[in-house]
Amino acid sequence: MAAVVAVVFLMLPFGVASTVAQEAQVSQEEVRTRDDLIFAQESLLNVYRCRFDVDTQIVPGGCTEGEPAEEQPPPVPFEGAATSHDLDARDQLIESQESLLNDYRCLFKIDVQIVPGGCSRIAIAHSGAIWTMRGDSKDQQRIASIENTLGTDFFLVAESLAWSPSSQRIAYAKNYYEKPSDGYSNKSEIWITNIDGTNHELLVETGFGEYQQIDAISWSPDGRKIAYQNYCCEIHGENAAIELWLMNADGTNRNHLANIVGERGYSWSPNGSQIAYYKVTRNPLFPQVMDQATEIWVANADGSNARKLSDIDSVYGPIWSPDGTRLAVELISRGTNHKEIWVLDVDGTNERKITGSQSVYDLSKGHRAFGFAWAPDSMSIAFIDFQEESDVLVVVDVDGSNRRQLVELGATRSAPVWSPDGTRIAYSAGRFDPVLNSYTSGGLWIVRIDDSTRLQLAVGPVSAQDASWSP
Repeated sequence: MAAVVAVVFLMLPFGVASTVAQEAQVSQEEVRTRDDLIFAQESLLNVYRCRFDVDTQIVPGGCTEGEPAEEQPPPVPFEGAATSHDLDARDQLIESQESLLNDYRCLFKIDVQIVPGGCSRIAIAHSGAIWTMRGDSKDQQRIASIENTLGTDFFLVAESLAWSPSSQRIAYAKNYYEKPSDGYSNKSEIWITNIDGTNHELLVETGFGEYQQIDAISWSPDGRKIAYQNYCCEIHGENAAIELWLMNADGTNRNHLANIVGERGYSWSPNGSQIAYYKVTRNPLFPQVMDQATEIWVANADGSNARKLSDIDSVYGPIWSPDGTRLAVELISRGTNHKEIWVLDVDGTNERKITGSQSVYDLSKGHRAFGFAWAPDSMSIAFIDFQEESDVLVVVDVDGSNRRQLVELGATRSAPVWSPDGTRIAYSAGRFDPVLNSYTSGGLWIVRIDDSTRLQLAVGPVSAQDASWSP
């Protein structure tokens, strides 16, 4: 594919229609350059068509063994007087063909690193609405308004967006905080909307309480079920719990699976047949103590056949690897007070630490970010490293090797989120004031994996873990 990539890079300066100069300045060379580019694009399109057996009927001469059967002759050099119309027509064709090339790249997962914005859209809640955009912040679309139905005594935060596997619907939580707020939500709802803003529906709502907050919403891989965590019902005390719920995607057949622990205490298996979770079992003699016994369990997707897998600690996870072979957790070491990433096989064996933070966990330095993200190829993990001067986004291979720093974050309270095409990671940055013990959000950012190029997608209190990439 080296030749293919070389052709692709040739296209980039002409990926969109350019502004044409005055007609008197149009030269034959400008037309010929575009003709050469159109020829290169069409040649690459035919390579893709033959290689992936799509639209082969329009390949001149057809395909043989996955390659174009005939080599096409180069374009005849343009002659005559060139006009701006000649350039406009060619620029439109270049843009159209580049768009089709990007469709092929995303569909067949080839050369995705050069698709502008990547192959996935990202959904966020911002300015009272659900928005989607490309990974380069372009093509922003307002999907649905988020309405506060409880009046001025409450403020509303939309969180935990989750794109359906079909990419046609988005689920999200509406958490209401009574004013003045103590930082704990008092009522929560799950809503769902089509990506065109239609069929905006309420699926679940809690009652009012000292603590009622839904988060960590996720769809089963087949799109038929939704799982979520509900913080209920007290901030402290014997009625404090994090409940793991399963339900049908239309909100029916709700089932309380277990009480769990962690920022995100569960995940679906990639094939959707099972769900892993970090279960808490309280000692009846000390019901006010949350972590009497914490264990990793696995159950079938309907909640049946629940069984214990491991006794390993966790503050985030277990999270299934995309290839289905491993689970990963994040924990705070009881010996060193460092954050650590551990992986284990799905049968509970072969537990091993792969990496840890450089500095100890210290709330006085603003260390509040827990969470990590598997790479889509299951070969590496991104996590937030606690360092002396800053939280840092780090990627490490799953065997513990090849640890590399992508970007300093200042302070963050959010797990990173890896794009499904593997080219980008969404993260939140911010600033922590140790004197005031306060955190200021620096917005939502994207960093490219290949060259660590950064781009800000949104300003204000937008958390990466509440955003969602389209599948």
